[in-house]
Amino acid sequence: MTQWKYQARIFTEKDPKDLRKELKTSDLSGREKNATDLYVVGPSPIVVRTRDGQIKIKGPRSSIDAVVDELRDDRLNFPISSATVDEAIGLYKKQNPGQLLTEADLMKYAASRSEAVATKVAKESMKYDSYGIPTKLQRPTISSRVGMATMDRIGTKPFELEVSQVTIDGKVLYTVAVASNDVAQIHDVLNQLGILRLPNSRKMEYAEAIRNYHKQ
Repeated sequence: MTQWKYQARIFTEKDPKDLRKELKTSDLSGREKNATDLYVVGPSPIVVRTRDGQIKIKGPRSSIDAVVDELRDDRLNFPISSATVDEAIGLYKKQNPGQLLTEADLMKYAASRSEAVATKVAKESMKYDSYGIPTKLQRPTISSRVGMATMDRIGTKPFELEVSQVTIDGKVLYTVAVASNDVAQIHDVLNQLGILRLPNSRKMEYAEAIRNYHKQ
């Protein structure tokens, strides 16, 4: 996702088919993105993720409310210091940190730390951007003022919405994330689309999901 300041993310074991269908009929700009990423996690909610040789250190920096977090989203390249990895995922720093030159080095380093988990996560994602344009949802509602069918709208601040099927060590999950630089805009999207009411869903980040579903 773009480097947004705030984000709300939920995970569920049930495919949000109705949400997918509704988004397809909206006027949001959508694009498909499939990838398999390496995730390294530890006790903290922050992950170290690699894709195509690029590194992201990403996760909640702090909680804004019960749903929305302020994000940390650092973007780096190899080589990376093992001390940077330790700090991000919540491990004590070794006295003599080393340089990790490749993804293979990062995996090997994570395997050497008892509290770290390194695993590949496959994703099939649809990402939708508003670009700040008022977004129409194809759900007719009755306006009490004019007595005619209207269309529900999501606010005018830019936001990005991602719906993904993810596979963690053979376990298939679904995650929905809404990100923006405006907290109220995130809540507007969550409420309009009923994201927090998806069956068996709960707020969760990748670090927690991987810790829960990684096969030891």
